[in-house]
Amino acid sequence: MGLTTKWLYKRMLFVFCIIFGLMSLFSVSTNANNTVQKSKIENSDNLRTVNNQSDFPSYTINNGVLTLYTGTITERPSNGYAWNFDSSITKVQIMGEIKLDGNSTSGLFWGMSGLKNIVGLEKLDTQNATDMGSMFREDSSLTTLDISSLKTSNVTTMGAMFWKDSSLTNVDLDGIDTSSVRDMGSMFRDCTSLSDLNLTSFNTSNVIIMGAMFWNDLALTNINLSSFKTSDVADMGYMFAGCANLNSLNLSTFDTRKAISNNHFTDVHGVTQHNTVDGMLMGLSNLTALTLGSLNQFAPQSSYGNPKLGPAYGPANWQAVAADKGGTVSVPQGTKYTPDDLISHYTNVGVPKETYVPAVDVLPAPITINYVKQSDPNNVLKQVTIPSDGQKVNDPDYQYDASQPEYIQPFTTSDGKKFDVITDPLPSNYKGEFTADPQTVTYNVKQADAKDVTIHYYEKGTTTPVQPDKVLPGAGKYGDSFSVDTKDLKPATIGNYQYDSTSGTTSGQYNDEAHTITFFYTRPDAKTVTVEYLDQDGKPIHDPQIIGKDGKVGDEYDATTDKYKLKTITGSDGVVYSLDTNKLPSNAKGTLSKDAITVVYRYDATKAAPITIKYVDESGNVIHTGKTLNGVVGEKFDARSDKLNTISYGGNTYTLDTKKSTADSALQGSFSADKQSITFVYSKNATPVNPINPVTPINPTPTPTPTPTPTPQPQPNLPNYAATKGSAVYSINHIYLYKHANFNKHDRIAKYVKKPRVYRPMFVVTGYARSNAGKLRYKVRDVNHLSKTAGKTGYITANWKYVRPVYYQSNHKTVTVINPRGVNAYKKSNLAGKVKNYKQGTILHVTKFVHHNLTTRYVLSNGQYITGNRKLVNMGKHHQAHYIKTKKAINRYKTVGLHGKNKHFKKGAKIKIKNYDFSHAHNVTKSGSLRYRVAGGYITGNSRYAQIVK
Repeated sequence: MGLTTKWLYKRMLFVFCIIFGLMSLFSVSTNANNTVQKSKIENSDNLRTVNNQSDFPSYTINNGVLTLYTGTITERPSNGYAWNFDSSITKVQIMGEIKLDGNSTSGLFWGMSGLKNIVGLEKLDTQNATDMGSMFREDSSLTTLDISSLKTSNVTTMGAMFWKDSSLTNVDLDGIDTSSVRDMGSMFRDCTSLSDLNLTSFNTSNVIIMGAMFWNDLALTNINLSSFKTSDVADMGYMFAGCANLNSLNLSTFDTRKAISNNHFTDVHGVTQHNTVDGMLMGLSNLTALTLGSLNQFAPQSSYGNPKLGPAYGPANWQAVAADKGGTVSVPQGTKYTPDDLISHYTNVGVPKETYVPAVDVLPAPITINYVKQSDPNNVLKQVTIPSDGQKVNDPDYQYDASQPEYIQPFTTSDGKKFDVITDPLPSNYKGEFTADPQTVTYNVKQADAKDVTIHYYEKGTTTPVQPDKVLPGAGKYGDSFSVDTKDLKPATIGNYQYDSTSGTTSGQYNDEAHTITFFYTRPDAKTVTVEYLDQDGKPIHDPQIIGKDGKVGDEYDATTDKYKLKTITGSDGVVYSLDTNKLPSNAKGTLSKDAITVVYRYDATKAAPITIKYVDESGNVIHTGKTLNGVVGEKFDARSDKLNTISYGGNTYTLDTKKSTADSALQGSFSADKQSITFVYSKNATPVNPINPVTPINPTPTPTPTPTPTPQPQPNLPNYAATKGSAVYSINHIYLYKHANFNKHDRIAKYVKKPRVYRPMFVVTGYARSNAGKLRYKVRDVNHLSKTAGKTGYITANWKYVRPVYYQSNHKTVTVINPRGVNAYKKSNLAGKVKNYKQGTILHVTKFVHHNLTTRYVLSNGQYITGNRKLVNMGKHHQAHYIKTKKAINRYKTVGLHGKNKHFKKGAKIKIKNYDFSHAHNVTKSGSLRYRVAGGYITGNSRYAQIVK
């Protein structure tokens, strides 16, 4: 059946009235001689008074924006609102409170097809509004709308409220009071984009018209109508018509008895209408689930549009789910109905609630078998299907069996991995009946074992292992990849061997075949071992010997045999040296390597027996203090200077008797282990007699006794590098201060370790001496004023490798300040008239080099003088670290000795450096460690903890 003639007539009359009203509105707008000025606020009396409403809100329309100001509207203007159907308006902004009474909200924003945004809806006072029909109708550009602020408790009409809002996707109805509403006809009609609609707050207990309420809402797929009360609804015509994408509809709470009664009713406008359900379910082309309840009653003679099934099901029937019989939506078990039969089934009320779905012949679903690793159940390695062709659903005579051999065979995946199927235990559902719902049987699998990969490590050209084999076992899972080109499996070196070549494939996949790979290694030629023989001053006393000229790395050597470990050595000067067994080298035995090795044996000159020199008369009586000559075996001695021609003793004069004395040839020789002595024998000269009767003697011309000329004592012959007497020197390596020029452990006065340049021990040269072996010595005074050794005197080596002058002796273009406390600059060369202090790290430019007494000075480009002391400045340009980054967590301390922790720095901290210094600055027995001075104290300069970054 179609729409009744009367119903069509009433709707045509309604449309005609709207069109007439719009024409009148447009006529008024046109003939008002542009009364509505779009660029300013209209305040004139004739515009402020509409329908005799003196407080009608003023407004402007400017650049597409409708602005409404404070006012009151008691009823809708007879010709509608001036802005209705103005497509140029894109935005409405409400600036002040507007009181809307009665039907003033009806059609308030009707026909504004360009409107996209409404700001200030909360400023509308709709407490006394009764009619919101067509309020937002045909606003086809609105996409969202929030009307939750509107007061609607007195509203009776919401018909066509959102009709043809075709872009509207969401409308917020939260809190809307619909308890007084009687007309919801066409309320959401033609909202073709509306996909989300929350009606759970709707109270429809007084509604009588729901006709076309959701007509043509194409985006809706389902509607929650559980809150609807429809016992008074008389018009449900076309309520869901055209909702082509609605796939489920639950009307189980609906009471349709009044709507199907053959009666008439009077709507809110006083128009008499016919009760109807015509077209209620027309055009639901995708409906696949329909739920009906006990108060649903349909008249067979009415044209509901019959609940047709979706196109995928064609003309098929509906079927009750019948959950009480085990039915489901996918496998219904109830009665089947044609669309007409379904309507007829609800001729009377009281039919229990039921859901109807498309009736299809239920076919058994195939069985899927998945194969997964127990450790990774979501990763399906293989999938097979047990076909369901010719089977029946839930029939014990038609069963599947996934334990058949073809389903439990080992298999190989596309990446070459092989897996075994675990059948103990079998899956719980490995066997059973076919059902309409898909079933899955899941087997756990394990990767199949493979043969090992063995790696040999052989010396090249042999099968001699250089290290034990390595075996890669069941990492050895079938199909897994392996590679032996790694540092742990293919080391570049093994002990003294170096990698040379490979036999076999070094990568691949584990499988049923054993893999063997051989790495060949060779030993490189080794550097030789040099055995050196040095005295305690480092001077060679014997030609070095070489071991291992044709050796390979790893060959053993032994320098402790008699051939190399010489107990005594006679030097080229005849001195006999004895091996110092307290300083035997730790590397005298070992293995040859790629680096040259030096084995050093240290020797002491062998102490000789002393040579005694005596001065006696012919009777053997001592007439002069003797001497003792000391030396080392083999060392030359010369006692000729100790030979005295005459001696005065006891008032007598004694003359050397060369015949009785030690021969001149024995006055020179070499010290030996045997005692030697030299004896000078003297005869006493006769005393002249005075005669009583003197006779004048004949005086012969006597031969004068020559006055002996003493043998001159030799002075040291100074090399060109020797420091000037009175000048300062410092030690650059470990040295000792001795009592005598012949250095002996027992004569050591003080020890000076090798220290950083800025704190090297310093001495003043007061004289020179040579050891019995001819070594030059400095006689010095310790001038390390803050050390415990300050003021001590003695002898130190003059060897250039150990001691050097403190002051620079030549000019340099630039120098860098290295003293932690900086360097002072002065006006004069005697360092008088201090000008300023240059900090550590400052690079200074030099124009002149001058001497001042036994020191040197640099003249800077600004005319200032600074010292040439090597402990304070260093020639050239030297970069000073400014920032470090901590490699590990470190602490900061109050002192350079790292005492008094006052801060902790985490790993990775970047710290600014002020300057560097060293611990144990004035302790000559401790070398001292690098420290960095930072804000607040000192930190370590150890490169294992701090890395210079700038």
